Amino acid sequence: MPTPYVPELDELRWEVARNTAGVVSFFPKVPGTGNVTATTATYELFDPLGNSIGTGSATIAAVGTPSVSRIDVPVPALATLDEDYQARIVWRETGGSSDRTAIVLFDVVMYPLERSVLSLNDLLVLRPEIGQVLERLGLRFSPALSDEAMASEYGYQARLELDAMIRAQIEQDAARDPKNRRPNAVLNRERFMRVERNLALKIIYFADCSNPESEEDESAGLGRYYRTQADQAWASIGPLKYDADEDLVVDTVEDNVGRVVFARRVQ
Repeated sequence: MPTPYVPELDELRWEVARNTAGVVSFFPKVPGTGNVTATTATYELFDPLGNSIGTGSATIAAVGTPSVSRIDVPVPALATLDEDYQARIVWRETGGSSDRTAIVLFDVVMYPLERSVLSLNDLLVLRPEIGQVLERLGLRFSPALSDEAMASEYGYQARLELDAMIRAQIEQDAARDPKNRRPNAVLNRERFMRVERNLALKIIYFADCSNPESEEDESAGLGRYYRTQADQAWASIGPLKYDADEDLVVDTVEDNVGRVVFARRVQ
């Protein structure tokens, strides 16, 4: 039975850099059908206070096989760092008779953390036989996906987990000082690559096993191993840094000894 598959890559919260034009995207979907094609799409942008800051026609791009649509909304250069900007998209499905509305939230940040750039080569360095595992998993889709495509997709899934970890930490830091927010967080992509690689390997091996808790399944054991490696890599990141004054100079470093968990022997 064919497995419908389109790499949507639209689950992450969108971010654009301050004073830099960008793009936010949306994959149109219909309940009960999934991804569809669109014939028209317009948008209106709003700031966090609900003020309209721009309107226009969105770009509709064809992606995937079979082809579906991706709607791209241009975002102008915005000077105010903040969360919860909105792109309200009005679109019509091909063959449809009425418009639909979608809302895409995005943040204007000082240091945007890019979408996943993880590749097959990044994983091969840590686990040379990972290509065979990805090829085996890719054959379960129709049409089959290459090991490179599978590595990219699992890299994105790892990026989703990393984003959740970062935002959870920022929420804890904000409880100490409200000035510690995502728009002011100083995030360096390279610092998180080790975490992302290990998260991807964890996800891949867990996907390759039937029971993550199995003691006999080799993939389950490797999944648990790389889960531990990811936790250790995250603990080594250290405290997050913030630029509350918005002058490109770090002015807040939030200590977080709670991120490092030391194992203790139970007597």
